[in-house]
Amino acid sequence: MSVFRAQRSNPFFMNNKDNGFSLIEALVVITVLSIFAVFAIPMFGDLTQNNRMRAQISNLVGQFAQARTEAMRRGFRVTACPGTESGCSGNQWENGLIAFVDTDADGVWDNEEEIILVGAALTGNNTMRSGEFSSYISFRYDGASTAVDGSANPGSFVVCDSRGFGEHARALNILATGRIKIFASNESGSGVETCEDA
Repeated sequence: MSVFRAQRSNPFFMNNKDNGFSLIEALVVITVLSIFAVFAIPMFGDLTQNNRMRAQISNLVGQFAQARTEAMRRGFRVTACPGTESGCSGNQWENGLIAFVDTDADGVWDNEEEIILVGAALTGNNTMRSGEFSSYISFRYDGASTAVDGSANPGSFVVCDSRGFGEHARALNILATGRIKIFASNESGSGVETCEDA
């Protein structure tokens, strides 16, 4: 008899009608989850965009560093330009880029010049533009950023996503020495003022 009494007092042996949630409890849980989703979904979107931006900036820095290193290693000018394996094209770097050994130092890829890297287009509808480097960036034998005429050529690129110009966009500042610094686009010293042109 004592065993049956223990079972009756145990909440696991209560009648089915005493188990589960009431309609009001279920509605409260759904409401709390809905409020959480309203705040969590935009934060998740920002997290995705931030991670994409970090990855793209890291890749771009790596590609320019590789072009600069190749120029120093080979003792020849290496130029990067917006375009594909078919050649340089326009000023929209977000569509991809190539770097090549610029034997005639004209900033334009010719069929006989060796392509040393091909950079993929940016994803997420991100843009990459530059005023100083609208059609090319060149590194000479000592790693310095140089114009076609041989003069020093510092400048900046700006990479933007759908959030536009500001703290989420990034500027790649290329010093005359060829070294790269990264800034938030609206940060002092970034060298950029808009997503359309640096």
